[in-house]
Amino acid sequence: MEVEKQLIILFGEIKMKNCDLSIIIPCYNLEDYIENCIESILSQDIRRNSCEIIFICDSCTDTTVEKIKSAMSFAPKDWTWTIEIVNYRSPGLTRNKGLDLAVGKYVWFVDGDDWLINNNAIKELMAKLWKDPTLDGVRFHFQSQGYENLGMHLSVWQYIFKRNFIGDLRFIEKTPREDDEFIKQIMKKKHNILRLHGYFYHYNHPREGSIMATELASRPSVKNKQPRQRPR
Repeated sequence: MEVEKQLIILFGEIKMKNCDLSIIIPCYNLEDYIENCIESILSQDIRRNSCEIIFICDSCTDTTVEKIKSAMSFAPKDWTWTIEIVNYRSPGLTRNKGLDLAVGKYVWFVDGDDWLINNNAIKELMAKLWKDPTLDGVRFHFQSQGYENLGMHLSVWQYIFKRNFIGDLRFIEKTPREDDEFIKQIMKKKHNILRLHGYFYHYNHPREGSIMATELASRPSVKNKQPRQRPR
């Protein structure tokens, strides 16, 4: 698939050679949601230079990029963040690009229409990983206003993975459910994943126009609730 890379923008003091955590955010027309997501990350109680944020904006036709720049203009100077604009039309390929750019020891894929639940989410999750260096990752609970049977859902944003545990594994191009396949493949590896009982993430579903909302709209288990904004 031929890809047109249009623009790379690097912000922050310097591009990190390494950091604790790379947060990869795929974006497609999220002008009404991305600011909430960013605010939930910037409000985290974490130490200086421990994280980078990588925004991969895929085929956006709205003001998502402008909203990102505006929201990140309030970020402390020690935050390093990157925007890359691509024309993949694929959440899987978009996440793959983020992986290629990431320099963190650990990786967290966060969807740009979701948010972190509390200001200590990153600190608490990373503390578990630093306490036990043999861990390949952590898995945690999430909240959602949108549908039932959450325990059956596989989503990559439920995990923080060690970067070298992911290795050369990449997302498939097809949608939806590309993250289901990624999780299935990574769990075939010999792994040590700590399952936590805390809630750290809000999955903003249903969201009008999203791929997942379209797929699930006709299912009996889906409740037609309205998408929410992050409480302020």
